[in-house]
Amino acid sequence: MHRILVEEKKWISESRFLHALSYCTLLPGPEAQQLATYVGWLMHRTAGGLMAGGLFVLPGLVSIMALSIIYAGWGKVGIVGYCFGGSVAWAGATRTKYFSASSCYYGGQIASMAEEKPSCPVQMHFGEKDQGIPMSDVEIVKQKQPQHPLFVYKDAGHGFSCDARGSFHPATTSNSRLRSVSVTFARRR
Repeated sequence: MHRILVEEKKWISESRFLHALSYCTLLPGPEAQQLATYVGWLMHRTAGGLMAGGLFVLPGLVSIMALSIIYAGWGKVGIVGYCFGGSVAWAGATRTKYFSASSCYYGGQIASMAEEKPSCPVQMHFGEKDQGIPMSDVEIVKQKQPQHPLFVYKDAGHGFSCDARGSFHPATTSNSRLRSVSVTFARRR
């Protein structure tokens, strides 16, 4: 980007580019997209920022969507979700017919959707020491969905499968992942 923006096209100065790059480094997210959006905004204000930012991610979005559609077209696929994604995996199993199996990790909203009927096998994973999901919610799910395995892992908290968190629990992660693989891949044969 530096070569094109500063050296070849001379759209912005070296100092402006470095200032923008420093600012983008502080923000979470992809720096290149942020930099493209900022340069577009510098040159053409809001319309330029929207156009540069949008066009920067559009090729990746289109290719990932196309690959997803092609992959899903070959048959049903399993879904695994963590945290909010655990609730999304539950909703995917109950509100669509696209999935062959679902594995939900510490989905805090599952209890509010526990009346819904999954269209595929589902298993759920919760940490006994999860401070964000009360065990009373886990019991509600267990009572309303007795036909689906629900695992509560002793000494595990929220995010026990994320090695970037203080609550990471290696033994529980290994055990729960083996269970997830068994349910998601067993249904694809």
